[in-house]
Amino acid sequence: MYIPQFGAQADLAVLWAVRICCVGVALGSLELLYRQRNLLSNTGLMSWVGLSLPRKLEDLPTVVRPLIKLMAPQAFYCVLLVRLGAASLLVVSAIILLSRSTITFLVVVILLSTFIHHLRLPIGTDGSDHMNAIVLTTGAVVLLVNDPKIYVLGAVFIALQLSLSYAVAGVAKALSVEWRSGRSTSCILCTWTYGLPPVGEFLRSHPQLSRSVDWFVIAFEVSFPFAMFLPGRAWIAVLITGLIFHLFNALIMGLNTFLWAFASGYPPLVFAVFLFKYCRGHGVHL
Repeated sequence: MYIPQFGAQADLAVLWAVRICCVGVALGSLELLYRQRNLLSNTGLMSWVGLSLPRKLEDLPTVVRPLIKLMAPQAFYCVLLVRLGAASLLVVSAIILLSRSTITFLVVVILLSTFIHHLRLPIGTDGSDHMNAIVLTTGAVVLLVNDPKIYVLGAVFIALQLSLSYAVAGVAKALSVEWRSGRSTSCILCTWTYGLPPVGEFLRSHPQLSRSVDWFVIAFEVSFPFAMFLPGRAWIAVLITGLIFHLFNALIMGLNTFLWAFASGYPPLVFAVFLFKYCRGHGVHL
């Protein structure tokens, strides 16, 4: 059975998911703009020519081929600027009133720029990119369709995707010998890319603590989907733990975009928890 009174709350949850997601989108765009010359120019590490993208993009459907022109350094630079501007506007839309049609237009622009971004940089995408794509796509559908039922479905979908992301990551770690042995976090922190050597060496010199950290991460990620089933408001502690977890990852490992990508799923998850508890308490079936 459909619950009409939850349409507005679901719509608000999805809008906040998009806004939070756009903080990470803006940061990621700024990072790429800053590293444009060394990374994306014709002589850069991930140059358009170096990745042989022109040949690969020719295999795309005809309707997508015009995007090839946006892969060149100067054109892609403009795409990043547009992406940054649109994301920034959506972030400030929380305090500056924008019409729904304007917000819809901005979300569609960011979604298209995300598609171009993935075409231009097919190497190095991670979980934050996938989460961003899910939130932006769902947000675009919700805004374009503009139907309360879709609001609810969209919010619940993002919440389920967030829970699934944690669970899959946790199970993968649980199956890994390195993670079960307690050596994984210390090894990661000793690397140049994601590391903070002093912390990594400290964990290596304290194997019991390192093992506890690894198993805490596994337990947290595997158990995250069951947060909504906890009694009372105990589920709030799980969400706070998740935010602190991503904050530490951002500060120590430099995973800035992960913080905002996964935090964007929290408003829909809060909505889903309240919806679940309401349905269970009133014997309502969706």
